[in-house]
Amino acid sequence: MALSDLIAGEFQNLKSLRQRKDYHPEVYVWDHEAMVAHSLRQMTENGSREQLELLFVAAFHDIGKIPTTDRKAEDSGGYITSYGHAEKSRKYWDAVAPAFEYSDIRSDVVGWLIENHMDLKFSERMKERTLHEKKQEAKALGDRVWTMGQFFKQADDMLAFFENHGLDYREDAHASDDHLEPLDRHEEAIGRFEDFVGNVINQIRSFEEPSDGSKEFVVVRGVPGCGKTTFAEMIAGPNGQVFETDEYFETDHGYDFDPSKLGEAHAWCRDQVEKAMEDGVQTVVLSNTSTQTWEFLDYYRMAAEHGYRPHSVIKENRHGGESEHGVPESACNKMENRFEVRLQ
Repeated sequence: MALSDLIAGEFQNLKSLRQRKDYHPEVYVWDHEAMVAHSLRQMTENGSREQLELLFVAAFHDIGKIPTTDRKAEDSGGYITSYGHAEKSRKYWDAVAPAFEYSDIRSDVVGWLIENHMDLKFSERMKERTLHEKKQEAKALGDRVWTMGQFFKQADDMLAFFENHGLDYREDAHASDDHLEPLDRHEEAIGRFEDFVGNVINQIRSFEEPSDGSKEFVVVRGVPGCGKTTFAEMIAGPNGQVFETDEYFETDHGYDFDPSKLGEAHAWCRDQVEKAMEDGVQTVVLSNTSTQTWEFLDYYRMAAEHGYRPHSVIKENRHGGESEHGVPESACNKMENRFEVRLQ
């Protein structure tokens, strides 16, 4: 599965991903993004760079809800939550942005608007100093970036969208209405958005360096104790290399994990993998927990750029192995609960 296939699969997942009904009478993320894109087309000059950039923001701003959405609260009368989804959405965009490097769009502007769309949505609640800092960040990227953010803020208001387009929705939607479906959809918006996303996927596909099958990249995923390292070494064989974030914490005195350096460790691991690909190592294997798709998106981008055929393999723990590094059972349970599996 190449990067383009992975992203296409994530967009497909948005079609069945539900949201808070009091904010989203359209219910599903896919429909929401399509309606946002439709509004942005009406607010901006047709064919302009700003319009294209905002359409990319519309397409990617909520894709991070896939790994962050929690419906447990809804089951007890609360609301669906997707805390931190904007930051995860930015990671998706950053992974595919190189595919659009030679286009007219400014990937840093798109990325900033994606990552900050929730702040923009509730900007009136910000402290004056924080609001000033956000405006300065936007101005550093371009004179009209803050204005673009305000366009997006308006387009992101689904209750206004339904009213403006004469669509029907339930004003008395409650969290307990577990099977509430949208009463109406804007079919033109859905169709045009489908075409736009299809073009995005095709552009990512054209960016991918064709693989002749001689170079393989394998992500070995699994919870601590399942035997990822041993299995990864089997896959790599004599002509391959295995890389793990945990290697960063290996010292002359043994394993010394420091959670404050986890970001550095992941960056180091990515650098090691990219160097191996640049050197043309026949089989490059990444052995990390990688519980969710966003965690290995950067590696799929590298594989696409260097002509590696990517694979994702889950190592089970049917043998009841234990973590060599003493990861607590509670932490392992959390990893299991958020572990993403795609069989198709």
